Amino acid sequence: SPLQLFAVDAASGQRMLWSREMPNNIDIAALVARNNVLFVAGNFTELFGQERKSIAALNLQTGALLSWNPYQSNDLRRFIFTSLVLGDTTVYA
Repeated sequence: SPLQLFAVDAASGQRMLWSREMPNNIDIAALVARNNVLFVAGNFTELFGQERKSIAALNLQTGALLSWNPYQSNDLRRFIFTSLVLGDTTVYA
């Protein structure tokens, strides 16, 4: 069965309507959200047919993959990210 991401209400623990089916060939290690963006880290080389090496960003309302792609720089391609922390304007992985 496909990998699914779900949202759960922090206060009630109830599953919310938001969900996103993910490709089967990835391992997700970390998720963090801010300002309608869900950052995803783990062991993958692409998402939804687009290159994303171990880190990606999804629109929280639509689930669409965003154009944000820090791996356009070759010096980051050798890493696999397993945790994420958000600063004011920085994603730490």
